[in-house]
Amino acid sequence: MISLDPARDAAGRASTTIYLGLGSNMGDRERSLTRAIERLGAAFEITAVSPWYETAPVGGIDQPDFLNLVVQARTPLTPRGVLDATLEVERALGRRRDGPRNGPRTIDIDLLLYGRSIVDQPGLQVPHPRLHQRAFVLAPLSDIAPTLIHPTLALPIRDLLAALPADARRGVLPYRPNHIGDFA
Repeated sequence: MISLDPARDAAGRASTTIYLGLGSNMGDRERSLTRAIERLGAAFEITAVSPWYETAPVGGIDQPDFLNLVVQARTPLTPRGVLDATLEVERALGRRRDGPRNGPRTIDIDLLLYGRSIVDQPGLQVPHPRLHQRAFVLAPLSDIAPTLIHPTLALPIRDLLAALPADARRGVLPYRPNHIGDFA
């Protein structure tokens, strides 16, 4: 792992800014995302929550549309610790991994970025390997961190979003939840 983010948290521990992509397309999508944000707030110091988007599914499987958003947070955890914490939140909210890849799910939490670090370990790649190809992640990420530089592509997030073909951005629409708490 290459790490270049030396900030400290309130207790003086090394702390890193992370970005998490959240999505849901089964059951009460709003409630699943709201509960996920609340649980993530117990594990991390949430500093921003993006606007929500309703997005067409990717991957060729016939399924309902997703709600997606991005959370910015700070944490003293390692990348593996962040992954473990997000998997625990998914489990607590009923996520099952016995369906098809890219299939419907109650909640999905992806570690998109861990500071400016590059991580390539079994079961963990950061930046997320398909981040730059996914409008449903780039749009909300661009809302809260448009000038953030992708660690391996060396381009701002807003430029990565703008570079996507129009058909890749189609189906990514702003969504106004019925209820949205103050998460940041």
